[in-house]
Amino acid sequence: MKTARGNHGSKLPQGEVKHCLDRADWLAMAVIAAVAAAPRLLLLVSLPPLVHPDSDSYFAIAESLWAGEGFGDLSRRTPLYPLFLWATARFPQAGLWLTVAVQHLLGVVTAVLLYVMARRLFSPRRLPAMLCGLAVGLTIYPAMLEQTVLSEPLYTFLIAAAGCSLLSWHDEQRWQTAAMTGGLLAMSAMTRPIGAGGFIVWTAMVFLFKGRKDAVRFTLFAGAAFAALLLPLLIRNTQVMGRFGLGQSVGRNLITVTDRFVDFDKSEYAGIRAAYREQMKDKRGPDAVVVYAAMPRLRRETGWSDERIDEALAEIAWEGIRAHPAEFLWSRLRRWPLLYRDSGTSQHYALHGETYWPLVELQGQINPEMVSRSLTVTGRDGVRFELAERMHRMLAMDLTGGWMVVLVLLGMVLALRSETRMVAAVCGGLLIYHGLGTILMQPPNARYRVATLPWEILFAVAGIWISGQYLLSKVKRNPLEWLESMTKRAIAASVVAALILIGGRWLLELPAKTVVNTESFATSQREAGEDQDAIVQDLAVGGSRQTVFYWDGEEQGSEGIARAEAEIQGGMPYILEAAISCQQAACGGASGEIQFTSAGGKSLGSTRFSFSSERTDNDAFWDPVVHRFQVPAGARQLVTEIRFQGGLGNAVIPLLEIRPSPGVLNVWRLGNYGKIAASILWLGIAGIVLALLRIRSRE
Repeated sequence: MKTARGNHGSKLPQGEVKHCLDRADWLAMAVIAAVAAAPRLLLLVSLPPLVHPDSDSYFAIAESLWAGEGFGDLSRRTPLYPLFLWATARFPQAGLWLTVAVQHLLGVVTAVLLYVMARRLFSPRRLPAMLCGLAVGLTIYPAMLEQTVLSEPLYTFLIAAAGCSLLSWHDEQRWQTAAMTGGLLAMSAMTRPIGAGGFIVWTAMVFLFKGRKDAVRFTLFAGAAFAALLLPLLIRNTQVMGRFGLGQSVGRNLITVTDRFVDFDKSEYAGIRAAYREQMKDKRGPDAVVVYAAMPRLRRETGWSDERIDEALAEIAWEGIRAHPAEFLWSRLRRWPLLYRDSGTSQHYALHGETYWPLVELQGQINPEMVSRSLTVTGRDGVRFELAERMHRMLAMDLTGGWMVVLVLLGMVLALRSETRMVAAVCGGLLIYHGLGTILMQPPNARYRVATLPWEILFAVAGIWISGQYLLSKVKRNPLEWLESMTKRAIAASVVAALILIGGRWLLELPAKTVVNTESFATSQREAGEDQDAIVQDLAVGGSRQTVFYWDGEEQGSEGIARAEAEIQGGMPYILEAAISCQQAACGGASGEIQFTSAGGKSLGSTRFSFSSERTDNDAFWDPVVHRFQVPAGARQLVTEIRFQGGLGNAVIPLLEIRPSPGVLNVWRLGNYGKIAASILWLGIAGIVLALLRIRSRE
């Protein structure tokens, strides 16, 4: 990317540069696009277009459009994503395959757009920008959402394109790019309502970092485009729903985060309060009230329309906020870190037939046409869950989740102190606004963070890069030339390490075979002559017979136990993964114990785990359970016991697997030298690829 002082012959203010893409940038973008496309192609051939509990509300609007009946009810959903479905899923022969293929294409373009933004932030350096683009392209969580009928992929692309357009205006101050920015922000708001606030945030950034004259011109042109696209929808909603707004589900969202502040004994809207109070008795965790599940009861108790119920819920929620403003704000802010949990837990259901087919069966009862189109190309027999799961584990590297969010914050602070602070302000402003808007309006869900995950990666790379430059500059008296050389080597080494890690994780997954699964418990019960109907049953799930743990012990004091044995390799880390659905947080009192014994039958200890927990992520159809443990060195057998208690509600566990936890040391302890040789071969391939694709920095 070349930089030039001046614009149409005039000199730009000091500190501002005009950016132009050169040949090396186009090559870098081609490499990023190719790398980002690889996991997405594997998802396309291994999984069907995934349906989600929220998919039907979008698909129903698209069906209305196909039937020539217009958009119909837009109280819950804004229209752009249903319009996207109307265009891409209208051919029955292709089903929903074309929809997810286009979403994957948008994901590839998003990774390229983040490279373009990173080039401005790291100017004139190219290598850290390329590292940022590669990280965005390889992160699996956005790619999984692109395989799903949800609006996040389109929204992620639109805000990335709007960010690039705003930064282009920052360089050139052309009215066309200002109008494009406003138009893209309007389209993002018509995809997800939270996008509407992006216009206000970015307009404030422009006034903060640009002159008043330029800021006013930007506001006029961008605002005109923003209003031109958004006003027709707002006017339409006013006529149809009687409200000048993007939707009419604010009350249903707000009540889930304010229920602890609501006075349920007041006379106003007494019917709504009483019905909702009854619904809260079975809620799972402080933010786990799914108000949509209460809607049938609220309709029955009041006889009102959904719009009227939503208005009442909104008034009740705002009443609670006004009564306890400080407590409400603090209760929401302290939930912010929950956005940075592992996103993979909300995608786990889609990687196993045991947990995905029941969801398909449920959605098929709601909208059989949507489910039929999701299986048009692959069918049930063409799905390769094992391939998708292995790839998900291989690329499930959250570079900004958990404690690593510190890198994001560090990158924000350092970037705002650099010469490219306008770029940092644009990216950071949207990131902060999006997180704050999410936690104030609804329970924090890891899926909602995925839309801004590319921006987080941008700042994480910035934090490492800028702080590294600063520290190295303190080591050398004259560091510039040495720093340039060391930086290139460090980035090259990072890319090599990433390739080795990804390839190595893929290869090391091969020996991680499951040693215990649900069928193991059924086999054990049959061999022992125990009553299989007690816990382990064969149920009709997803159109076929499936072995599950099923507990419906209503009698107080009753207990059920299921056992399974397996041979293991001592001294290795193992992992237990399960999926569970419970009526109550107690999960039927479900718990487990894994005992280790030597070859001679001597006990070498045990590890315990529990399925009972508060549900804090409502995105998944099933609650995921993960338990990691270390097997003692002399152990040769494990005995797994699953226990349930009566009077604590029912529980269904369709998936339970125990297998070696993948890792480099596993290969040595398994004695699988072929895998070591394969890893060395992968190192050689990675070196050749880097040699062929080497990109030099240009000042």
